[in-house]
Amino acid sequence: MRHTFGTQAIRQMPVNVVQAILGHTSLQTTSIHTRAGRQKMLEAAERYYSAGGETPAATGR
Repeated sequence: MRHTFGTQAIRQMPVNVVQAILGHTSLQTTSIHTRAGRQKMLEAAERYYSAGGETPAATGR
């Protein structure tokens, strides 16, 4: 649950604010959430382009 919060919060708040909320002493620990968000974005782009530019909802898949 903390990881999900951190991944979502990092999109909306400055990293140092998320760091303080999660109680991380190291910014490197907080940056894990940034990488997780980036990975999800890359996976979504891959699904989009492999479907010929259509989302699964639009194609009924």
